[in-house]
Order: sequence, then structure tokens, then C-alpha cells
Amino acid sequence: MANSVEQLLNVLEDTAMLLAKTQLNLKKCPKQRLTKGYIEARIKNIEEYWSTYKSAHVELVKCVPKPKRQDIPYFVNEEYFVQEDLYTCLLADLNDLLSGLSNTTSLPVSMQAARNNSVSMDIQVKLPRIQLPTFSGIYDEWPAYQDLYTSLVHDNPTLSKVQKLHYLKSSLTGEALSLLKHVQVTEDNYNDAFAMLKARFGNKRIIANSILKRLFTQKKITSQTASNIKAILDTTTECLNALTNLKLSTSSLDPLAHSLIVFLVVHKLDPETHREWEEVAYDATNDELPKWDALSKFLQSKFRTLELITSASKEKPSSRGKEYAVHVSTSSTSKPRCCVMCEKDHTLCHCEEFIKLSPAERCEYLKQNKLCYNCLAPGHSAYKCRLRMFCRKCHKRHHTLTHQSIPMTSPNQPDNMNQQDKFETHQDSAKPNETNVTISSHVAANLSTALLATALVPVRKPETGQVTVLRALIDHGSQATFMSERAAQLLRVRRTPINGTITGVGSTKTNVKHAAEIELLSRHDACFNLKVKTYIMSTRLTTELPSKTISINTWPHLQGLALADPSFNKSGRVDLLLGVDVCAQIMKGEVIKGPPGTPCAQNTTLGWILFGNVEYNLPEREIIVMHLNIDLNDMLKRMWEQDPYDQRQPTAEERRCEEIYAITTTRNKDGRYIVTLPKKSNVLLSKDGNTRAIALKRLYQLEQRFKNNPKLKSDYVTVMKEYQANYMETVPEEEITNPSVYLPHHAVIKEGRETTKLRTVFNASQKGTNNTSLNDELMVGPQLQDDMRSLIMRWRMKKVCFVADIQKMYLQILVKKEDRDLQRILWRNDDQEPVRDYRLTRVTFGTASAPYLAVKTLHQIAKDEGQKYPEASEIIRRDYYMDDMMSGKDNVQDALKVPKEIDTILKKGGFQLKKWCSNDINFLKEFEESERSSHVKLDLSLDGITRALGLQWNMGNDRFQYSLNLPGTSNITTKRTILADLQRLFDPLGWLAPSILPAKLLIQRLWLQGISWDEEVEETIATEWNNLRESFRLYLPCIEIDRWLHTTETNNNNISIHGFCDASTKAYAAVAYLRVRTPTGSVKTSIIAAKTKVAPTKSQSLPRLELSGAVLLAGLLKRIKEAMNIPTCQIFAWTDSTIVLSWLFGDPARWNTSKE
Repeated sequence: MANSVEQLLNVLEDTAMLLAKTQLNLKKCPKQRLTKGYIEARIKNIEEYWSTYKSAHVELVKCVPKPKRQDIPYFVNEEYFVQEDLYTCLLADLNDLLSGLSNTTSLPVSMQAARNNSVSMDIQVKLPRIQLPTFSGIYDEWPAYQDLYTSLVHDNPTLSKVQKLHYLKSSLTGEALSLLKHVQVTEDNYNDAFAMLKARFGNKRIIANSILKRLFTQKKITSQTASNIKAILDTTTECLNALTNLKLSTSSLDPLAHSLIVFLVVHKLDPETHREWEEVAYDATNDELPKWDALSKFLQSKFRTLELITSASKEKPSSRGKEYAVHVSTSSTSKPRCCVMCEKDHTLCHCEEFIKLSPAERCEYLKQNKLCYNCLAPGHSAYKCRLRMFCRKCHKRHHTLTHQSIPMTSPNQPDNMNQQDKFETHQDSAKPNETNVTISSHVAANLSTALLATALVPVRKPETGQVTVLRALIDHGSQATFMSERAAQLLRVRRTPINGTITGVGSTKTNVKHAAEIELLSRHDACFNLKVKTYIMSTRLTTELPSKTISINTWPHLQGLALADPSFNKSGRVDLLLGVDVCAQIMKGEVIKGPPGTPCAQNTTLGWILFGNVEYNLPEREIIVMHLNIDLNDMLKRMWEQDPYDQRQPTAEERRCEEIYAITTTRNKDGRYIVTLPKKSNVLLSKDGNTRAIALKRLYQLEQRFKNNPKLKSDYVTVMKEYQANYMETVPEEEITNPSVYLPHHAVIKEGRETTKLRTVFNASQKGTNNTSLNDELMVGPQLQDDMRSLIMRWRMKKVCFVADIQKMYLQILVKKEDRDLQRILWRNDDQEPVRDYRLTRVTFGTASAPYLAVKTLHQIAKDEGQKYPEASEIIRRDYYMDDMMSGKDNVQDALKVPKEIDTILKKGGFQLKKWCSNDINFLKEFEESERSSHVKLDLSLDGITRALGLQWNMGNDRFQYSLNLPGTSNITTKRTILADLQRLFDPLGWLAPSILPAKLLIQRLWLQGISWDEEVEETIATEWNNLRESFRLYLPCIEIDRWLHTTETNNNNISIHGFCDASTKAYAAVAYLRVRTPTGSVKTSIIAAKTKVAPTKSQSLPRLELSGAVLLAGLLKRIKEAMNIPTCQIFAWTDSTIVLSWLFGDPARWNTSKE
């Protein structure tokens, strides 16, 4: 069998070679030999070759079974189909040649004689001299030049090569001549020179690209004129003929290619010609797509008709200033129009009988006559309609005449219809707006001749003082101020991340991701400056205003005014949109109104702004509407449906903050750290905000509270006396007038605190009269500590754990003297005493930089004093969350050693540890009772419940517990009350995720129903929530989670992390467990963390949700690995979705964005 297969393959190979040689010989064959007999013999030969090849192929298929064909190159390369195509091409070419010869030889004898006579007569006529063509180097001109030059010069046997080279160089210009500039005119150089030209400009691909580029980049015609239609027809025909000359035949294009050319040309036509072509192309009895020949004939007929009627009925254009035509029609069509309903000379949309019908009757008529609901033409549906028309009332895909704004009713009941219409109007007006729109802007521009108010505004960047003049649009209808991305980059503003949505016409949405603060100045008022929060738009704010330059007329009422925008009449870019918050600050009372057709002027701090209608004909009419909608529902949905795990890189400001601390921080003789407040700029505007008057007013308000609450006054005075003794100093009389910032202060009471229940908070965010606060000018600094979840994960790995916090951490850090005037306060112990000026000498709770300065100082003391105690130094850097320490060791001896080392380090900087807690009684006995937490009870055993980073921890049984203090059930259940109760569940590691997920799904149902925040929910939802709420109250106290994971530092190799993910159509989740083999050989498994996410409201496939679950698990395991320092080889992720596994094991190059 093997021999027979090999023999058949040899036969097939030999026969294929014969076919290939036949093709080669046919190409080399001179034209004189292509006689009828020669061609017929060739056809007979190739038919015999193909018969042999086909028979061998059939035998080979019989011999080789399908499974073995994959090993034979003949089947793998599909050689049969290759040779079949070669045979078909050869046979077709030979038949074409034979047909051409038959047509020539079949001419009558008289015609051949006439042809011969005409030739002999032509010979007697002296024809004009043929000029040599010129070629400048344009690629698509090369084929024509080459053919003509070859015919006249290259193939002329009477010319020598020297003469040919001379003629060749004399016919070149431009780039082509430069190519042969160095070639000497000699006999030997001609062939090389001509070959150089062919190699450079005869590149078939480049020529084809040039032709196709010209074909595809034709301009769309806007009006139906003969010249426009001729231009597009001639250009298309010329390009197709040029492609044919390149042997890229367009005559035998398949239907798809014809359709593409027709589609391209049709979409370059004006709407009127486009519509008429659709009427001509429609054929109810034929489903074939129209070809280019048909379109070409139609365009030829169209421009000839237009040429005839244009010369006969040429009219002057109308000089009217405004046109409000909705439907445009002309009488210059290739065939008369005929209304489908009345058969008169007009379209259906202009038919009086059709317009008299009600919208419902019009729809019924269109349905019965199978007309398009969009263009009202026959032959297609609205779904397939090519005209880009939409209803002007609802912007949907139907004609405006078919729009139905009221329910369908019987046409013989007009009274009922009117009542129904009034009822719906009343309902719409009574229904409250359920979209939480916080910022909106509506701008109308260029509605014929409208002039909008613009101004040139100097904008200063607060950080550097850089001033840039921007052109602004003043919009009273906008609730916020917007800036273009171009202006933001020009000013290099400091961006603040936000989440906002801009909703425009047709519900188009654009996200706003950044905001910034800028300072507005005035070109006409040197004293004016206004700090404004602006939202940065990634897209343009509006088109150039005005859309076209307006000629300035003589308007007497505007003479001598200092305009806010001297170039208001010139079209220009708008980079700033000033909302109503700015308008209220800049508007003045003067308004000047002129006669109709002239703009009004209003005086502002920025100068006189002009607005109104101007008697000027603008050719373009456009309406721009902007609407920014910050939807709390979308923000909440993103919070629950997304979970970013990527660590944020420090910003330039955060790096600068670190540099300031490193350069300026010092220590006094007692070891306390002295820090500088990190300021964004050296020039502070908050000093000029008259903050003392504001602080004095707040002090008087606080004293009024004291009169109503003597207990509050007593506690507050006690705290302030401690400040007077230790943490603040009196401002000397001679320094009272120095530039400074005064901070209002008030009391915050927390009943659950172990020590002082009252805390004084200093409000550094209080803005002065110049709308600037101290916090606005202070750097926040980077985040230096791990998040709470990572700290709890590490804490659970310690067998003997301990908790403590630093007593009054902020107040142990001194502030440099030059910055203390930024922390002034007003105070008196009794309202009978005079008010005194003080300044705080320590880092102050309430300033933006206080958390950073405290944590950074904590890390700094670990670095400066921790060389002798590396383990304690590492705990200070890693196991602190603000002033709370959570750490531990494997045994009591080590656990007692480390806290003493930590205490030694911290005391060198003036810090003191208090409120010690532990799960070991022997550990706590080493501390005085005053140093232990008040929740610790040491009798015969350890007992007590304390809070560790918000978690409730029972020290006696070393377990986490839950308690939920829900308020009483209200009479009305709303989305706001549901979410407020749900947020009382503090579950940072997701241990309650299965219990909270039903509540998340319930909230999502409320989104889909579109219920507002304070609207009462349906009874079924309220009942479901109350049942969930009651189950939380009853069963949450019964849930306990072991704190210790049974891990030690010696059995890290016996630890493994196992993560599981799953999904349904409603939600997806991920959970991670720690599995450890103890020294006794037993296996312990404990939950580490879990996360759940509701499925997006947009429907997704189950494999896609399974993939989202896998992504969620990957992020969770990454966080666990970094927090608990578990090697990657000991972490395992599990999923039951084979589709997800196939995606993950596939080539990453094939992943799309969603899978990555």
C-alpha cells in the first residue's frame, strides 16, 4: 500500500509540473503564434493533464484513510485545490483568447475591406508629431508614461541606446530627473538607467496604494450640482481604470467588491442624490445587490439632467437671514416624484392627506403599504434605512410624523384623548426629579445668530503663581466650573481624583476623573481674585465660539465700554466654562440693552460681556448641551462591583512632602522631634483671610453651648487647661499683628473611649474671607502604613498577642516656631475674662498634614533609635496603624522582651505606650494596672472585651465577636435607611460576606427600579430588609472567629493558603483559607478573608462572571501574600470553571482587555 501511495504522489507531482510549464510557456508565447489551432491544441493538452491528475487524486483518497492524511504534505497543503485553480485559470484564459480570435475572423468581407481602405487612406494623411511624455516622479502617472515611452522610444529599432538615453533624460523632471542626474549618456548606461526608473517608480503596490488612497479620500459633496456629481463619477472611474491597467481587473469583481465600491461612492453623495439613488436601486422582484455599472449610469443621467435644467432655470440664492426648513426637496430628479397616497408630484411627508391623519393612522398606513418608518420610502424597513434621520422629538429611529406622544386611543374619542394628555402632563410635573444631579450645564450656541458671553480671564496656579490668560464662556445655567484638558496641562494644575459622569443629549455619558483648584484674576480689577474648584474635561468644552467671525457693526450703545473679550466676534477656542458660582461673584448691576438685532452688555468684574442675537447670517446651526451628573448610585455600584488591588505610586507632591520632612526635621535636647508643616507654596493666602474674626465668632457660639450644657463646659475647660500648661503658648502682644491663621475649635465626644471621652478638634479646613483655608495649602503626604486588613492578618499569626497605643501621639511632636503662627487659637476659661490669643506648639489634630507627620515621626524614631533593637524597630514600622500597635510572638518570654524594647525606643522620642491588652494573663501581670487597658480584668482568670482596630476582641477566649447596635425600626424604609444600617456592619476581612450579600443584592434591585434615596421602597422589599435586619440582630452575636491561626515562626513551611472562587448570574465571590499542620500532626484550617461582588447590572455570561471571580481571588491572594509573607509556592487558587482555566492557561497574547 505504501508503494501505491508513493506512486500516486509521483504522478500527481509530475502532472502538476506539466500544468505549471504550460502556464509558463503560454506567457512566453509570442502573439503571432496564438492562432486558433495552437490554442485549441493547448486546451486539449491541459484537459488531458487535468484528467490524469484528477484520476490520481481519486485513487489516492481511496488509499489513504482520514486520520493518516495529516502526515502527508499533499493533503496538508491542499495541493488538489491549488492545481484545480491553476487548471481553471488556464482554461479560462485560453477560451478567452479563442473567443477573441473567433470574433475577429468572423467579420464580413466587406467590413474587412473597408477597414483596409481606411488604413490606406490614413497613411496618406500626415499626422502631427507625437510629443514625448514627461514624468515628474508621481507614482500613479508611471504606468501611462512607461507605456507611451516604450512605444515611441524604447521599442524603436531605429534608435541607438545613446539616443534612447538622451530622450529618456530629456523627458524627466523633478524627482525622476534627480534619480538619473549622475548617469552619463553612454551606450552602456541606457539599460541600467531605465531599470533604475522601473525599480523606483514601477512598484505595483505603491502605485495601487496611491490610486486607492485617491479613491477612498474623495470629499463628500454637500449640494446636488452637476459639477459635484461629475467630479465624484470621473474620479472613481479614473481610479478603477488605473487599477485595471495594473492588471488588477475591476471588471470581474465579485459582488462584495461591487457592493463596497457602491457603498463608498453612495456615502460621498449629498442626501438628495442619495435618496434618489435608493429609489432607483430598489427592485422588489430582485434581491441582487446593485453594481457599479448601474450606479455609474445613474450618476451620468443625473449630472446630464442637472446640466440641462440648471442652465434653463438658474435662480439667485435667497438673501433671507434665517431659514427654518425641516425637509428639503428639489425638482431636479432623474424621474418624477409620485406620492404613494395621492399619486401627486410630491413626497409622502409633504402630502396633505397623510398629514391630516393622526400619528397612529399614519403608522398603520405605513405598515399596510410596507413603507419605511424612517424615510417613508418603499423597499426597506427602518432598520435597514440608510438615511441618517431621527425623530426630532424623541431622537429615535422613526420619522417625526409618526411620533406618538400619548397612548393609542380610538380616533372617534378626542375628548378622552385630551383628558388623558392632561392627566399625563400633571403626573409628569408632579413627579420629583429622581436623578441626583449636583452639577449641570446647559449651553446653547450658534442657533442661527446667537452670541454667547465670553471673557479673557487671567488664571493663576495657586502653587506657583503662574498666570495664564484663558478664554472663558460665562454660563449662568451651569452649577460648576469646567476646564479643558488643554488648559489643565498648560497650567500644570494639581489634580484631585473624583468620580463624575457628564450626561448629554441622547444619554451620552462622559466620565470626569479629575478636579483642580485655580485662582481667577481680572484684567480690569487688580484687587479681584477668586479661588474656584474646576472639573477637568477630557473632551472639548464646546465648539469654537462664535462658529464664524462676525463683522462688527456700529453699535452706539456699546461705544467706550471696556470689553471682557475684545475679540468676542472672532471664532476661537474656549478653555474655561464659568458656572453660576462664579457668575454670582463677578456680576454687577449695570445692563445696557440695544435695539433688536444687537447684543446686550452687562458689566462684570472681568469687564463688559456681550450676549444676545446679532443680525448676521451664520451658515451653520448647532446646539451644544452639557450636563454633568454625579450619580451616587453609580459611585456606590462601582464601589461594590470593582475592587482595585494595584498599589498607588506616590505623586510629585507626596515625594516633595517626604523631602521637606527629611530636610527640616530636627530634635531638641529631650529627644522630641521638631517638624515643619509641609506647605504647597511659600506664599500662603490663608494668612490674609481674616481668620481671627471667624475664630472669634465660633468661640462665642461655643460659649453659648456651654451655657446650655455645664458638664460640657467643665470637661472642655479641663482639656484646654491641659493645653495651656503643655501644648500651647500665649502670643506676645508685639506679635499679635503678625500674619497668622486662627483655627476655630469645638468638642467631639466619644462615649466609648477608655480615657478622655472629650477631644478638642481644631478646624484647619475653615476657609477665610478669601475662600482659602490652611488645609488647602498644606500637603497631606503619602500613606506610610499598611492598611488595616494587612495588619489584622499578620496579628492573627501570633500565638501570644498584645495590643497597645501611644498616649496622645500627635501632642508629643513639636512644631517649629516659624510655623506656630499658622496654628493660632482664641480661648478664655470663662466668658467674663478677656479673649486671649494662643498658638499651638505641637502637631495639631485637624490639620491636613498631622497624620503624616505623626506616622513619619514614628518611622523616623524606629530608624534613629532602633539599631540595637532591630526586631522592635521592624514592629514599629510594620505593626502600627496610626497610634495603635498590634503584634505578638510565639511565647510569653519573647512577647515580654519585644514590648520593653519598643517602649525603650519610643521613650527616647517622648512617646509613651498605654492601654496594654493581651490574650495571655502572664504577659499582662508584668504591667502596672494604670498601664493596662480598663477593659482588662485580672482576677483568677483573664476576661474582658476590647476593640482592636474596630473589631471586637474577647481576650479571655481569644476570639473575635460581633455586636450590632441598630437604631429602632422607622415607619418608612428607604434606600438611605437600608444603606445606613448596612454600613454599621464593620467587616473589613469579609467574614460576614455570605450574610451581607443578600443585602447588597437588595440594594442592586433598588438601583434597577430607579428608586431615589428618600423614596419609600416597595412593601415586598421592605419586608425582605426587615427580615434581614432582624436576622442580623439575632444571630450576629452568636458568630465567633478564632483570632489565632495556629501558626508559629517555626512551622511556616507547613502553611498553605487555599483560595476558592465561584460565580452565579447574581454575584461572584472569593474566599481564602489557611491550612497548617501543627507540630502534633493535626491539621487546622481557618478563614483568612473573603470578598463578594454583585454582578454588574449589564448582563454578562456566566464564564465572564467566573473569570471576574478568578480576578477577585487573584487580588485577594496577592494581598494575603504580601501581608502574611507567604511564599508563592505555598499558595493555591481553585476554580471549578474549565473555561476560565482554559483562558488562563492560554497564550497571553490572545487575551483581550477584559480577560487581562
